[in-house]
Amino acid sequence: MKKYRLAMLPAITALCAVTACEPPSRPVTEGNIKGSFFEDLFGERCSLEILFGSYASGIDDKSYREIKALLASRSGKFTMSEKQWGREGEKAVCANGTDKKAVDALEKDIAQIIAANEPTEGPVTVTRGPLLK
Repeated sequence: MKKYRLAMLPAITALCAVTACEPPSRPVTEGNIKGSFFEDLFGERCSLEILFGSYASGIDDKSYREIKALLASRSGKFTMSEKQWGREGEKAVCANGTDKKAVDALEKDIAQIIAANEPTEGPVTVTRGPLLK
């Protein structure tokens, strides 16, 4: 039986090399014309784009709830939209604002929430975009 297994090893190795899957692409696009996951999928560019990803176990719900509460507390300074994009609860949150100082402060506060919850259940990515005019 052992000889059979060893004889199949080169064939299995060759088959694996030929049929290897491509690595998964990252949700945040880098280096393309748009540079925004939210815009690529939903046609909207965001002052702050917050992506909640998953490592096959759902998103980091604690960070998500805390960031949503933070956004709700500043609803007068920002417009917000949210879209679900994955099968495990992945979400993209778009926060738009016109005031650079307010966006800077929000970005800093979101970074503090993420840092306080490290290691997060799933990746939480924040991308800066243009201010609304």
